[in-house]
Amino acid sequence: MLALDVVQAAFGDCLVVRYATTRTRRTLLIDGGPSGTYPRHLRPWLLGLAPKVKRIDVAVLSHIDNDHVKGLLDLFAELHEAGGPLPVGELWHNAFSVSAGGADIAPRIREALATAGDGATGMKTLAGTLMGVGEGDALRASAVALGVPINERFGGEPILANGSSTLRIGGMRIDVIGPSTVTLEKLRREWIRWLERHGRALTAGSVAAGVAADSSIPNLSSIVLLVRAAGRSILLTGDGRGEHVVEGLQERGLLEPGGTFNVDVLKVPHHGSARNASEAFFRTVLADRYVISADGRYGNPDLECLRWIVDAAEGRPIEIVSTNQTDALRALVRQRPPKRNGYKVTVASSKANAYTIMLDE
Repeated sequence: MLALDVVQAAFGDCLVVRYATTRTRRTLLIDGGPSGTYPRHLRPWLLGLAPKVKRIDVAVLSHIDNDHVKGLLDLFAELHEAGGPLPVGELWHNAFSVSAGGADIAPRIREALATAGDGATGMKTLAGTLMGVGEGDALRASAVALGVPINERFGGEPILANGSSTLRIGGMRIDVIGPSTVTLEKLRREWIRWLERHGRALTAGSVAAGVAADSSIPNLSSIVLLVRAAGRSILLTGDGRGEHVVEGLQERGLLEPGGTFNVDVLKVPHHGSARNASEAFFRTVLADRYVISADGRYGNPDLECLRWIVDAAEGRPIEIVSTNQTDALRALVRQRPPKRNGYKVTVASSKANAYTIMLDE
């Protein structure tokens, strides 16, 4: 049995991959969602799994954004206090210096924000990125205190795609698709260009410049994993960028001769943001199901991204699975009627803690 539980995480991500045979059971937890996800949805879901699942074999923090890390912090806090619903065997987690492409980036971001003056008004995204630095450190410290190994299968080093062999957890094959050192160097250069481009305007205290800078900050790199078992596959992209995911698949030799990659389930990058994908990406990575964890906040999912998914399928039967109904989904149905375009939309029940996709029973 291979299943993906898409936990209700509002505007964040929280996913559980479960694999089971008559002899073994394995469980992966990928991200924990924003504040409120753990007590409202993740904890009850894990408690429901507890009679059959002995532990979370691996907890993965794809990257340190607030809408991915908070639920994991809450889980580890409960493990400290009361043992938690399920113990955690390992933690996979890249520090901010890896996620941002370089150890020199965080101090420079702090300096830019500290000197922004009035220009800091509305810079919630950048402030949230800095908050994530501390939260990521707190998660690592919590894991150490609990004796939970960090990146043990990677020799304690950062989780990178470079030359990574296929890992096996139970009957699951897991490939690290990203990030690579090439991707991280590109990201480091983007952050430096961003700091150089906006530094003067922020120092001058321009409110307009601050808002513009906040909407243009580079994304952090995400751990991207391909999980395969029982002839099925799930591509977990976190908030990765589409072109980086494709580069990772190509480097691993996973693209078909025609330059495409087929997967049963694609977790759509960055909650369906058009900043992280393109129609070319969806014409390269072909899925039967497209999972979007979003509730409309921050404009996610973008209508443009949803249209790319449908148009790239070219009438091939697909399913879009969303954790919440949004204006963009309603607009997609109006503009691209499902029956005429060969797709269907499934919106998870607002009363459910998670929506389960069974890939092999």
